[in-house]
Amino acid sequence: MIKKRLISLVILLVVALGAGGLVLWQRRHAQEQAEHKEKESKVLAVASLDDLTSLRLEDEPQVFVIERVEGGGTKWQLTEPIATRADDSTLDSLGRALVELKYKAKVPQAPGKPQDLSLFGLEPARFTVTMMRKDGSKETLLVGKKNSFDGSLYVQRQGAAEVLLVPGSISYQLETDLFRLRDKVLVHFDSAKVVRLTVEKEGKPLYAVEKQGEAYRIVAPTAFVVDADKVRSMLSSLSSLRAREFAVEKPTAADLARTALAKPALRVTIGFADPALASLTLRVGKAASGNEAQTYAMLEGGHPIAEVSGDSVTTQLDVTVDALRDKSVVHFDRQAVTGVTIEDGAGVTLEFVKVRDEDKDRDGWNMVKPKAVDAHDSALESLLYTLSTLKASEIVAEKANVGTLAQHGLGPTSKRVTLFGKDKQQLAQVVLGKAEGEKQYVMAAGGERLDAIDSARLGSVSFVESGYTDVAEPKPE
Repeated sequence: MIKKRLISLVILLVVALGAGGLVLWQRRHAQEQAEHKEKESKVLAVASLDDLTSLRLEDEPQVFVIERVEGGGTKWQLTEPIATRADDSTLDSLGRALVELKYKAKVPQAPGKPQDLSLFGLEPARFTVTMMRKDGSKETLLVGKKNSFDGSLYVQRQGAAEVLLVPGSISYQLETDLFRLRDKVLVHFDSAKVVRLTVEKEGKPLYAVEKQGEAYRIVAPTAFVVDADKVRSMLSSLSSLRAREFAVEKPTAADLARTALAKPALRVTIGFADPALASLTLRVGKAASGNEAQTYAMLEGGHPIAEVSGDSVTTQLDVTVDALRDKSVVHFDRQAVTGVTIEDGAGVTLEFVKVRDEDKDRDGWNMVKPKAVDAHDSALESLLYTLSTLKASEIVAEKANVGTLAQHGLGPTSKRVTLFGKDKQQLAQVVLGKAEGEKQYVMAAGGERLDAIDSARLGSVSFVESGYTDVAEPKPE
């Protein structure tokens, strides 16, 4: 009896293994069939976009030749009809569309009788696309007219007899022109490598900005710290400047005069720390074009004149020196602050320390003076944010003397907020003077500049306990 049961169990096990193996085989077979079918339906043999080294697109009378470039900040370079950077995204899209092109059907062909290719717009072809591959081989695709029934395109691989039908969407990639294929960005640079920005207005120096460490400073016509965000915005505006149209490919002196670039409204020079990187100079001008004024721009050094949209670059760069300066009252790293002291000038002092809240797995704040209680974390964080973004609406005095400070309510009994970091190192201190209307006079301790700010900006700065706590019972010792 036991022997029979063992035999039955073995048989069941063998059957189960066989069934499992069959299922795995069927899945593998189905996957192989799908892969084979997909490979069969591919129109071209090129395996991937990375396998392409060049493309030649013929659309009579136009001929475009684009080559793959290794390094140099671009992937594609136009070599015909002109030598210039290509638009990488446009070429990637075109190359990918060709690599992934699949046919929907084969056009039936009578045995022993060649196709009349003129019926499909393939003799002559509407488009001829030749692709060179890394191994030196090439493939050529002939593209004909659309099928009137469903908009499919007739195509033929050069050297093959069969005519294929492919999705008509590929025609959008092929119906192109020089402007669409070429790079429209006028100035290519890495903002992180820029160390100098010089701007001239109508032939006269306007200002020069240099990067010193992590800060930017005006070095001409005067010297002071610049608002880093404004410089970054300028560089972003320059790097994103694009041609709306290329007006003149190889400008002459007459072209420069006609487009107001012989004596440009602005001349901007971008300098780099790396001596291997040549400085870049952009001219921007505005000239009459019909009944309207058109803005033109040109990178010096044999580059074309381009029409550009709007006045975004001019608005960003044509500014006064005062508009560029950094008007922050204090500078500090909010994350580095571990202690805050608030003095009301009348003998009341509030002290807070940052503590680790293990239950919430985050940092929080406690008051330690005049009593030990939990503080409202949001109130302290709001205070720090307000101080870190505090900017002068007016610079009252560059070097305020004792008399000027007293006149504006700043002295030993002024209200002040002091921020501390690790080991109680003082990071910043803001001293508040008197308020006049909507103005509040302030200065950074240790500095010389007296600022006026919008008094509404200090709405989150309180000098009483209730602004930061619920005035709860003291914590047990």
